[in-house]
Amino acid sequence: MDIIKPRIMKGTRDFLPDDMYLRQEVIRIITDHFVRYGFQPLATPAMEYFDVLTGKYGDEGEGLIFDLAYKGGREVALKYDLTVPMCRVIAQYKDKIVMPFKRYQIQPVWRAEKPQKGRLREFFQCDADVVGVADVSADAEIIALITDIMTALGFENAVTQINHRGLLTGLMEKLGIAEERAPQAMRILDKLDKVGEDAVRAEYADAGFEKTAVDDLFSITTAAGNVEDDIAAMTGELKSNDRARESLEELTRLFGYLDEMGVSSDRAAFSPRLARGLAYYTGPVHETVVETPKVGSLSGGGRYDELIGIFSGVDVPATGMALGLERIIQVMAELKMMEGAGERIEVLVAPFGQDEVGLALKLARELRQSGVNTDVYATGDRLKKKFKYADRIGAQKVIVVAPDEIARGVVKVKDMQTGEEKEAAMDKLVDMV
Repeated sequence: MDIIKPRIMKGTRDFLPDDMYLRQEVIRIITDHFVRYGFQPLATPAMEYFDVLTGKYGDEGEGLIFDLAYKGGREVALKYDLTVPMCRVIAQYKDKIVMPFKRYQIQPVWRAEKPQKGRLREFFQCDADVVGVADVSADAEIIALITDIMTALGFENAVTQINHRGLLTGLMEKLGIAEERAPQAMRILDKLDKVGEDAVRAEYADAGFEKTAVDDLFSITTAAGNVEDDIAAMTGELKSNDRARESLEELTRLFGYLDEMGVSSDRAAFSPRLARGLAYYTGPVHETVVETPKVGSLSGGGRYDELIGIFSGVDVPATGMALGLERIIQVMAELKMMEGAGERIEVLVAPFGQDEVGLALKLARELRQSGVNTDVYATGDRLKKKFKYADRIGAQKVIVVAPDEIARGVVKVKDMQTGEEKEAAMDKLVDMV
């Protein structure tokens, strides 16, 4: 028989039990917060028609769509994100969806890119979106949700950086950058945190942007760190541009709402150089970062009031965010956060021999019915091996079902942390455990 070499595609991962415990706990915390904020669950297929996905992400995003070349043509692709499929759902089921619609979705997405640290070809996103609310109160609620989730996960120093695409558009107009080149200028600016100012300036030069315009871009977007002062300074610089002025007014309201919801200034910052790379953003944009370790953004999102209209013919206001589950877990693992988290096996029932297996299974059932996570080691191995197994799976207690104790109506219970052993009456075992 030919042996098939076990392997997986680069940029994908298997998750063994120790990995899954933390993942499941993080997903539980995120889901609990989504539900607490009033979001409803949604799921969409892994595959979408190619034309559903294309034309929404910008040039760089388009190149990362994972097409399947179905039956020799580019008819089908794996979904690039969860936002565009949700917009398709809104248009397709408009008679069944009640507005405003708040949805959450936790599913894998795919990118056809070169794998690297913090970037996989297959990864999970955790999205929450508000559809049907034009006011920036919806954007503020999304950012407050992100802050609460980060705090619950232990990221006390995570900062959500906030900007407005309308502000950037107005700034490009003031700098004399042609409308058709503004998206390219924003995409280059979006690389600032990744490659630094010198590299961004070099790319602007290579792309043919005027040096004076680039100098003014960096000068006007210099922020001191005080939201009110920075917005006031930019308002003075851009007061002649209606789009920029209106965007700054929206940002002022947005930060006011955040203050009302208790999101402090050290957790939400005005970042006038933040662009976000996707082409469909139309209003406030944001991403959440931690300083150590540097792995890019842990969340990203913004307002996209024109995306649903591509599918329905009618624009619908919408805003949302996506949490990058893989990056969040990577940071948590590196910082040793929430070690030992997750719903693990609490008790191992170990029958002494084959004659005790039936009783062991009965006791295990009673424990499970009372809510105790219970495993049974029913094979005929020696007790020493069963204790070793219990240690490897992280069981807190081992219940030994042996003939001498059965005769007295008891079992032995060993605490795997302390090594202490006690006897427990079989009819009182559940209470003791």
